[in-house]
Amino acid sequence: MTTRFRTMTLLLIVVLALAACQAPAAAPAEPAAAPNAEAVVQALADALNAGDVDAAMALMSDNPSFTTDETITGVDAVRGLYEELVAGDFRIQPNVQSVEGDTIKSKTLTWGAGMPPAVEPLEADEVYIVQDGKISSISWTPTEESAKKLAAFMTGMEAEATVQALADALNAGDVDAAVALIADNAIFDMADGEPLNGADQFRELFDYLVAGHFRIEATPKNTDGGTVTTDTKTWGDGIPGGGPNIATEVYVVEGGKITSITWTPTEETMANMEAAAEQPATPEPVKVAVNGVEDIVGVWEGGDMGALQFNADGTFLVAESLAGLPDQANRGKYWFEGSRLVFADEEGNDGGSYAVELWTTEEGTPVSLRLRTVKEPYTERGEVLARTWYWSETQAAGETQVTGPMFTIIFDGSKCAYDGPDELPAGQPIIMRVDVENQTKFERYGASVITLEEGKGLSDLKALPATAEPPYVEMYGGMSDILAGSSRQSTIEVLDGPVFIECLTQPPWKRVDALGPIAVDKAEPEQPTFTITFDGDQCAYDGPDTLPSGQRITTVLDVTDQDAYENYGFAVVTLYGDKTMADLEAWPSSDQPPWTKLYSITFSDDVSPQSTRVEDDAWLVDGPVYLVCFTATDQEVFKSDVIGPIEVAAAE
Repeated sequence: MTTRFRTMTLLLIVVLALAACQAPAAAPAEPAAAPNAEAVVQALADALNAGDVDAAMALMSDNPSFTTDETITGVDAVRGLYEELVAGDFRIQPNVQSVEGDTIKSKTLTWGAGMPPAVEPLEADEVYIVQDGKISSISWTPTEESAKKLAAFMTGMEAEATVQALADALNAGDVDAAVALIADNAIFDMADGEPLNGADQFRELFDYLVAGHFRIEATPKNTDGGTVTTDTKTWGDGIPGGGPNIATEVYVVEGGKITSITWTPTEETMANMEAAAEQPATPEPVKVAVNGVEDIVGVWEGGDMGALQFNADGTFLVAESLAGLPDQANRGKYWFEGSRLVFADEEGNDGGSYAVELWTTEEGTPVSLRLRTVKEPYTERGEVLARTWYWSETQAAGETQVTGPMFTIIFDGSKCAYDGPDELPAGQPIIMRVDVENQTKFERYGASVITLEEGKGLSDLKALPATAEPPYVEMYGGMSDILAGSSRQSTIEVLDGPVFIECLTQPPWKRVDALGPIAVDKAEPEQPTFTITFDGDQCAYDGPDTLPSGQRITTVLDVTDQDAYENYGFAVVTLYGDKTMADLEAWPSSDQPPWTKLYSITFSDDVSPQSTRVEDDAWLVDGPVYLVCFTATDQEVFKSDVIGPIEVAAAE
């Protein structure tokens, strides 16, 4: 879910505190001061309207102040305010009412800086003190009418923020946080269904949704006071085809709590739901007993953010994303004391304990793991661990280092710089790093890689208001929520170009800079190839002794003239920790062992094996790798052979 207004400058934040202020009456006309003082005020307005912060600051004294209900003082503080204003497409129109010595009184109109059309222009009484051609202080007081309009708008903004918080909590799998936003007597009215009534019934619904990988995106299209109407999309295991279901929702918010939700699907979504209702139901996850460490070993994802890896040796890693495992993870130890899961840091210091709920399919495949705080000495860690975690189908590798083409986005205050090749390769993994290690100006940073509509360029991107969505054709990836003073990397893949980079900060989220164009080389490099050939239950490898990392590899499955089984396939994996080929050979089933990372699967997929060659591709991060061959009938899959180890090295 997104809100329409992600930028609110000091003007917009502080004005509510002034809503009760009565605008002062205009002072009687005074003899005009020297014309240059009034000209300085107009020059300041001209500079801000042109987005020229340097020119604006040149008109300020060595120790300026700006007063609303609070006072900010100093060159850096005032510059920061002006940077926030011009980033929000700010415009100002002073209308001087009187001049008395160094004091100029103005009836001022302002636009932009996050203000909605409903309250623009904002009218205020301003008092400037101009001494020796420099502005030493400004005081700003909204008129009573403007303050009332803005207060009404802010009621709607607060309602939208509550709806946003509900979506964020559900997307993060945090049922407790979601229920905390629901009034005790709230009602949820759904299409052709019995309405829910009360926070307890909402909790049951939310538990069911997050266990089914529920996601929601609700975009407000109309807000009237505490009533927010949204265009809503939802995804999840119980939704036909995984989603999205598309609906109109109406939320009513009172006192920061949601008192009612009305969900009305589109005709197409309703038809899909009715058709799905006629199909056999998918078995729901079942809650199972947790008997020990072995039941939770593997990698778990925490909704839209967070990754938690339990290793069989009693160690764990927790990071902000799967890409952060293990390079940017916090580490520690874990064990069970009775039914309680206990954590400690690497030095053995107490890390809290949690009640555990494990949900699996009827066949025993992990689905979700819910941790509830029993004892939490570290609040920050509790906010990370006490949530619902989902079994990751793509298991993170152990101590791996990503290799391949790389570029870095380096933040310097509100600016960012690109450090990387002049041309990026298309169709292969590229490492994107965002470096904010020495920055503290904002709380969080991020960047995204996009292509723009035909005819649009960097100047168009930079000219957009800071909160406006760019007219992009494709978003190829990026990162968000990178804390000040840290850095992070992930892997992206671009297909076309040129590409541009948006540099983002929060709170609130806004675009502070943009880079590009960066050319993209669409020439298709020659890919290394290996072939797996079956002979009954056995398989043979034909390929290089060392495979490249950070580069696509063509994989070929050859089962020509084989008829012992209906289907054949192989998987490419690496092993965690001290696991070896012997462990992989001894694994008793075709299920993926929890101590492996799966890179790719190539499968004959119901094609006649008498004359089958299947081509696929994969790209590797680290090695050595092993090839697990398997065969299948309609009823069962069998692990038939294991090949390896095959070394992996950085491509030249």
